[in-house]
Amino acid sequence: MKKLFNTLKILTIIALCLFISNKAFAQKVKSNTEILFDLISQTSRNFANKGERLILTSNKKEYKPLVLFSENLKFDSELKDTVKATIDSVSVVYIDVFRDGFFGDYKIARKSFILLGFGNGKSIRPVITDTLSADNYPAIENSGFPFAKSELPAEPFWQSLTEPVIFIVTATAIVFALFFGRS
Repeated sequence: MKKLFNTLKILTIIALCLFISNKAFAQKVKSNTEILFDLISQTSRNFANKGERLILTSNKKEYKPLVLFSENLKFDSELKDTVKATIDSVSVVYIDVFRDGFFGDYKIARKSFILLGFGNGKSIRPVITDTLSADNYPAIENSGFPFAKSELPAEPFWQSLTEPVIFIVTATAIVFALFFGRS
């Protein structure tokens, strides 16, 4: 019986240390707007590597912050050629909600893209896909920019049901073992 309590103490200390270290070394998650700005930066940098400056325009007023951001990008080298593109659509979509491991935290798969159309009928669609903790959901949404908001999919039914069932069964088994193990 004493060994069981010592083992439980050790497991509790290990779990507490892992929890604290996870929270202490957590990285800052980028908001949806920051991800879209990164997309524009990367795309502009790709054009700059070819010696071209990407100039963005848009017919929609809501995309004006993205156009202004692209106008303020600075590059180290002199860019002689210009390429004009129109922002046709911008979207942030939460693809999936899932658990990280069996008893892990909920994670969200996020896909962000910008559709850029060129005058010659061609278009490109740079995409960033990443995964983040569901706890960060309120912090990544930006109510000021409607194009940077999206609906969160519902959590999986079976995953949300299995954890409480396993917890209740395990707790019942431990209590049963403690009471009937003494007699």
